[in-house]
Amino acid sequence: MEHNSNFKFKTEYFRNTPRLVELHDSSWISFDQFLEMESFTIALYRSIFKIPHFKLLIEKWNSGWTPKWRVIMVESSEEVNIDECVNELVVLGRFSEVQVERSEVKDEYSDGEVSQRIIYKIHRSDKAVGQIVVENSFMFSLYVMIDSEKNSRFYPPLFLS
Repeated sequence: MEHNSNFKFKTEYFRNTPRLVELHDSSWISFDQFLEMESFTIALYRSIFKIPHFKLLIEKWNSGWTPKWRVIMVESSEEVNIDECVNELVVLGRFSEVQVERSEVKDEYSDGEVSQRIIYKIHRSDKAVGQIVVENSFMFSLYVMIDSEKNSRFYPPLFLS
């Protein structure tokens, strides 16, 4: 089903807040609307988000902002060089009072396909951790771990490695 240009998404359209929102064509979701979404996990494919959006998201996280969601996966409309994004924010002095860790994972599958993930963990002074994963340069994910939620049954298990 195609959406038309008159359609405007509002988070209040959801009667209840779903735990998961997965949109295979999210080109109609603005960045500001995305920031206000309240579902635990959000997956946006074919998004209109670009590198400046991801930089802003990282900056917001670093400055102490905590989203209502805990896991996002966003297919970018352009290649995301996460190292360049993070390095630019470091040069601009945007990473004060945080600890940043970088790692890289490469998986080779039996069908010959290769998946490469660059991972950044940003540890804030309030013990919150944001784990950024960029897979194959186009899929941007952010996992949010809040220390006070550690014993929650919905705590993202992907961290703690």
